[in-house]
Amino acid sequence: MKRLIRKGERSLAFLLAVLMAFSSPVSAFAEEGQESTDENVSLFSDGSSPDDELQYIFSEEVSEDGLSSNVKLEVTEGEGNTLNEVILPDGSSVYPEATVDKEGFKQNVDGVERNIVTYTADENGNIPFKLKYTSTVVQNPEELQSEEISEREVQAAGRDAHTVEKEIDIEYEVTDIQDRALLASRSTTVTSLDELNTAIANAGDGDT
Repeated sequence: MKRLIRKGERSLAFLLAVLMAFSSPVSAFAEEGQESTDENVSLFSDGSSPDDELQYIFSEEVSEDGLSSNVKLEVTEGEGNTLNEVILPDGSSVYPEATVDKEGFKQNVDGVERNIVTYTADENGNIPFKLKYTSTVVQNPEELQSEEISEREVQAAGRDAHTVEKEIDIEYEVTDIQDRALLASRSTTVTSLDELNTAIANAGDGDT
């Protein structure tokens, strides 16, 4: 009888030690996973080109495994400005209409035409984009008023418009992608209650 009691005490002590050793990693892993789930879609950055010719906004969605992030860039064209090309961080270009290997950035969303580009990042850091666009310049008749030209010439000049090719460089900082080495190390620890219960049951069987 005493022998059975001693065995029971040893088993209980062993189970308590296992619980104390593995309960903290399980809790930390669960909390981190919940945090990334709640905040996996966030609006991070916006801006505009000089004179507000283009306005842009970034949003980001981190993948469920935390190893990549889908970055979305939406560009709004100001009056008289046309977005012609977006150069992605990998050097490839996206155009208004679809090409053989890429979807065009002009998309119809709920009946509204929008300029949307997506890019998948697999590591943290700044990722650059280049926006190429044309801007229509109309000469202001008021700037031509002088004694040397007639009113008719002023009106004609005011109707004269030409386009100018422009480009701006913008970037977005990715910060929420998980470290692959850290995730790999976690795979060797207990990460679920089911695995913990199995470990406890196996330990108890070995003590009998």
